[in-house]
Amino acid sequence: MGLAPPMTPSGIYDYLKIYRLRVRGCKRVLVNGKSYDATLLFRNKLYLNSLLSYSGMPVCEDLGLIEAGKVRQLDGKAVEFADRLLAGGGGLFVKPVMGTGGRRCALIRSSDDPRVSSYLSSTGPYLLQRPLEQHEAMSALYPGAINTVRVVTVLQGRGDPIPYCAVLRIGCDGSMVDNWSSGGLVANLDVESGRVISPGFRKKPFDLVEYHPDTGQRIEGFEVPRLQQMLDFATRAHRLFPFAPSLGWDLACEASGVVILEVNHDWGANVHRIFDRAFDRHFLSAVGRA
Repeated sequence: MGLAPPMTPSGIYDYLKIYRLRVRGCKRVLVNGKSYDATLLFRNKLYLNSLLSYSGMPVCEDLGLIEAGKVRQLDGKAVEFADRLLAGGGGLFVKPVMGTGGRRCALIRSSDDPRVSSYLSSTGPYLLQRPLEQHEAMSALYPGAINTVRVVTVLQGRGDPIPYCAVLRIGCDGSMVDNWSSGGLVANLDVESGRVISPGFRKKPFDLVEYHPDTGQRIEGFEVPRLQQMLDFATRAHRLFPFAPSLGWDLACEASGVVILEVNHDWGANVHRIFDRAFDRHFLSAVGRA
């Protein structure tokens, strides 16, 4: 598989149009005649989870917040970190409310963990969530992280969202996050068959990976469990945001079902250019903005 060549002037033009579509295209929304920054909904994980949960979408269970050195339940009641840890059962997953790229995320299983004091001494805020129990097939690929699928949905025609493309994101090298920017692998997914149709790619250093370096599992040909359910949830959830021309949905597969982890208005077209040299043009054509 060849890598995408350097951008031509026409390619740069397509790139800029995609940027405007992804980022500027869902920047503002009118509410009662006033303009608001709609991307705050996607950047703030607490707001987003609340909206998705209220709308019947499957999301991670939020258990509390760390802010300004205090641990609070979502009802505002202050609690000790150890008490919240025990109440969660199985530990707590901690992540920044406004963070990106998997930075400052951690699975805390004991109040003696040195990272606890780091979180408590920070202004935050950090979100406390119930840890996920990953589907056994996804764990066989790499058990050290929650491996996720990013589904890109687009609005077509009369504004009906459809799944356009998807990639599988895989943790590696002992990392507990699967983000490509944090050392994880990314592979192209066929949304029809649910199978991986490329080797994995690593960003740092940028190289091709046929077999997972930790588990030895072959990446190309891997079948993602419950992919159709992921596509369905992403499509249904996109209807909540009719102002967004395209969105990238990060979904995980548990033994009991599918969970929406995050939504990205700036979903990273660079990853898709690895697998399709003409991705920009194909994407713009699909959403009618060519």
